[in-house]
Amino acid sequence: MSKDNEKHAWWRPSLIIFSKISVWIIGPVIVAVVLGKFFDNKFHTQHLFFIVLMVLSFTLSIYKIVKETSKQIKNIEIDIENKKKIKESDH
Repeated sequence: MSKDNEKHAWWRPSLIIFSKISVWIIGPVIVAVVLGKFFDNKFHTQHLFFIVLMVLSFTLSIYKIVKETSKQIKNIEIDIENKKKIKESDH
């Protein structure tokens, strides 16, 4: 990527983080809804599977969002440290 593209793509890392977190919010919920309704219909259990799978999907979503956010915070801290070192070495 050239210097001009790097300047214009300032939003790219944010979009990647947003996409990763959005997938962890939407993905497990959609799977829980589909599987929950399927198993409830198959075993005639009212909403038992739906509720259990929704609780599991929210738990998984929260865990993965916290994990991904922590990873991104560490990456940002590393980038800041690297920029400080480069700035100090220039002087």
